[in-house]
Amino acid sequence: MKKLLTVVMFIVIFMIGMAGPATSKDYSVYAARPTTQTVYESTRGNVEIEKDNIFKVLFSYLTERAKLESVITMLGVWGPLAYIILYIVITISMMSVLPVTIAGGIIFGPIMGVVYTAIGAGIGLSLSFLIARYVARGAIERKFGNTAVFKKIDEGVKKDGWFILAVTRLIPIFPFGIQNYVYGLTSIGFMQYAILSTIFILLGTSVYVMLAGAFVSGDRDIVLKYSIIASLIFMGLMVVTKIIKIKMELKKIKIK
Repeated sequence: MKKLLTVVMFIVIFMIGMAGPATSKDYSVYAARPTTQTVYESTRGNVEIEKDNIFKVLFSYLTERAKLESVITMLGVWGPLAYIILYIVITISMMSVLPVTIAGGIIFGPIMGVVYTAIGAGIGLSLSFLIARYVARGAIERKFGNTAVFKKIDEGVKKDGWFILAVTRLIPIFPFGIQNYVYGLTSIGFMQYAILSTIFILLGTSVYVMLAGAFVSGDRDIVLKYSIIASLIFMGLMVVTKIIKIKMELKKIKIK
């Protein structure tokens, strides 16, 4: 029970550290914070992200590996669970998961970091989808139903099915947090969405996790091994996105 309470406290403290009071009502939909402010312009369907020193602060802390390891050691078997729950909460909150993703690689290493990140991302994007479809559909429709983001994704799902999912997940056109909820308003099937979204997102995410885990290992062989793997994945993604863009041009798909 004590370790479970520690997990909860760890998540709350982390969220408070990334959070804080929203500066205006326009930022509420993203639970925006002074360090990462995201403004959704519903009339144009554009997203503007303002960042100041959040990554400097987080990276300065993440480099103190001893502190991170001490936290995980203290949590014991609850450490991975705390990370997964934290990842889920941040995904649902539509905040940036990049700092936590990199932390996963630093804390758990390139292999288990990818595994735990995949679990957290998969559950998080699935819950966001289900919330939009079954729990808060009315509220989310009022917020996003008439936006360009929804209209373009909805039209893409109807015409091209899973292909539009690959486009939006592999090419960073719309923030992933928004996509998770918007897809819940479309006609795409849940299993198809959940499985393919997790796979597509993990392809890019694994690069960050592997590099972070490898470079803090201190082992030159591990650094070389996972740097090569990450580079191959990255180059593969570049090829795939190029093919997708060509197919988009052939299909005359415009989602920007």
